[in-house]
Amino acid sequence: MQGVSEIYRLRKDGQIEDAYKKSVDLYESNKDNIDVKKALAWVLVSLCEKLVGNNDLASAKEKFDLLDSLNMQGGDKYSDILVRKIDFYRRMLSVWGRLNKMSRDGLERDAYCEARALVSSNMLQEDAMTYGWILYRFLKKEMNSIPIAEMERILLEYMLLPIERPSLLHSCILMLAENYKGDKKNDSFDFLNFFKKWGPQYLRCEDFVVESKEINNRTVTFRSIGAKAMSLCFDAVRRSKNKEDIEWLLPIYKGYIEKSNDRWTQRELALLYLFLNDRDEAYKIYRQLLRMPSPEYYLWYEAACCELDMNIRAGLLSKALTIMRKEEFIGGVRLAMADTLLRLQKPEAASIELGKYYALYDSHKWHINAKYEELVNRLNNAGVSLGNPKLNNIELYRQYLPKALEFVYSDFDYEHAVVDNVNKEKRVFHVVSASGKSSVVKFCESDICPHLGCILRVKYLKRVDRKDDSSVSWKAICMVLDKSGNDHGLKKQFTSGYLKVSMGAKGLYGIFKNGNFSAYVPAYILKSKSYKPGPYVLTDDSIAAVLSGFPEKWTVIEIGNK
Repeated sequence: MQGVSEIYRLRKDGQIEDAYKKSVDLYESNKDNIDVKKALAWVLVSLCEKLVGNNDLASAKEKFDLLDSLNMQGGDKYSDILVRKIDFYRRMLSVWGRLNKMSRDGLERDAYCEARALVSSNMLQEDAMTYGWILYRFLKKEMNSIPIAEMERILLEYMLLPIERPSLLHSCILMLAENYKGDKKNDSFDFLNFFKKWGPQYLRCEDFVVESKEINNRTVTFRSIGAKAMSLCFDAVRRSKNKEDIEWLLPIYKGYIEKSNDRWTQRELALLYLFLNDRDEAYKIYRQLLRMPSPEYYLWYEAACCELDMNIRAGLLSKALTIMRKEEFIGGVRLAMADTLLRLQKPEAASIELGKYYALYDSHKWHINAKYEELVNRLNNAGVSLGNPKLNNIELYRQYLPKALEFVYSDFDYEHAVVDNVNKEKRVFHVVSASGKSSVVKFCESDICPHLGCILRVKYLKRVDRKDDSSVSWKAICMVLDKSGNDHGLKKQFTSGYLKVSMGAKGLYGIFKNGNFSAYVPAYILKSKSYKPGPYVLTDDSIAAVLSGFPEKWTVIEIGNK
């Protein structure tokens, strides 16, 4: 119709008032024309937008009432857009819309107080969500000044709202409660009870996303909303040891850990099991944690505190004391080590731990734990005085460290292996198993005094190169002597054979043969027997060879009489 295109042109050019006058005039004489109604509707939408932007809500409501009376319907792309615009301003210019805008514009308290009077048990979910956001903004702004009782009342008020769960609003309320609890003056706020009512089943996937930020040129990682909520509940049950609360919390932790590799949360789960005296489940978790790269000293300490075998406990505590050298962090570890050493009938070593503990705490005027007094009494009963804090138990730690590995890898199977090389200068030896796994071992990593050809039972840890996952190596982590007298196919003995000695680029070497069997002969054996390059027939000799590689690589370790 003539005039409609002119209205759209004026609206597009920003001449809204002129477009409004022309569209109203045209509508008065053509009320049944759908194109005229649409033109007027779009102009009224633009007017509502302008008036709301100018905060003239009364005039905007007046124009919207006219817009609403047109009863516009969807049906095509542009009509559907128009209907959505109308719905938006219907919400915006309603009572709840006005209060929501007040809340967004910095009048959080006024908006909350006015909105609260409108809350009813049969309110629409849409209005309830709006009220929820108004409530959230109010709490967020005035959180630092709200008493605990008032905060708990308002949060309960929120819980009763018929809002969508899970939702962004619901998660924001959770984060707000976490921050409120995080303030020391609000320590008595019952977060555990709040979280039960909030409903952990409403945690979103987004609530478990870990956030990292650059602070002072270093990356700082923050725990997720969900993990923080569980941790606050954990703090509560750690104090109360309430069995029902712990059992309620356990499946939440287990469900989260199935989706996350958060070692802190795994640690808390292990402690929850310990609160229930379920050592087996706790041990499983600690073993996994202690197999991760660079486990913290307190993980070794906590694992030790729940271990009943005193030798293994000493090993775990030795590991903790070896990792953490800052005395101010390990007072509790030293007390635990002193207690363990006394149980192992090593009072002199225990006195050193207690001497170091007392020297630190006395110098800082820190509170002396009652456990210290108990241990000193036991020390005195053994006829030993407090140790010199300048002394240390480092050598003792080294003796016990293999016990720590026994704990961590207790579920690994032993394999039979043989020592095929010992380097006393570098204080290392080399072991190889029948399956081809081999490893260099430092003397300090084992309490075994190895010699060539001795048979061991060894646990191997698989190592995969981070840059090349096809590159695999093995590390011997637990070793014990095999005293069975069986060589397990790792060692061969001969009384005769053929030896050919040659001079290679790296010096003298030999090849020993007996039938189809052949073995490499290292230079040190040849030189000890004064062999020169050439062939030798060996008879009535004692020849020992051990497996030194896979497959079927052997090395002679002994040739008796020449």
